Amino acid sequence: MRPKLSIAPLASERVLQAYPLIREATPDVTVEGWRRFALAAIGGPRTRLAASGAMVVRTENDYLRGVFTYHVGPDMHRGRILVVDSIVVSSLFMPEAVADAILEAIDALAKTHDCRTIQTDLLSRTAWLQAHFEEHGYGRIGNRLGRQIA
Repeated sequence: MRPKLSIAPLASERVLQAYPLIREATPDVTVEGWRRFALAAIGGPRTRLAASGAMVVRTENDYLRGVFTYHVGPDMHRGRILVVDSIVVSSLFMPEAVADAILEAIDALAKTHDCRTIQTDLLSRTAWLQAHFEEHGYGRIGNRLGRQIA
């Protein structure tokens, strides 16, 4: 039986409650680093060209089982693009159902913001989650590089 899951924006008063999910995927992220990042995403710009936010997957009992952050912006080559960062799926409670809820929410956000492309970053670097996203049409787009600034 599929669990009853809901997806909702991450409220500022629940940012710290989502931290264990983030820590499960990336143990090197500090609670303060997560708090700053999440609050910036939640309070980010809301314009015609840009938007940002954070979403959580909750159970009937209001336990958080998944989280992701996102931002929308223009892209010269692809038009409006939805960039989904920090996708984390709890490994404890029906992870496939949680991943499906996240995929549905991502699609809804892309439609809401009239995005033609979705780009993702899976913090949970597990083979099953990457395969799950690939089964839903995700694959490599473009070739991005980056570096740390000291």
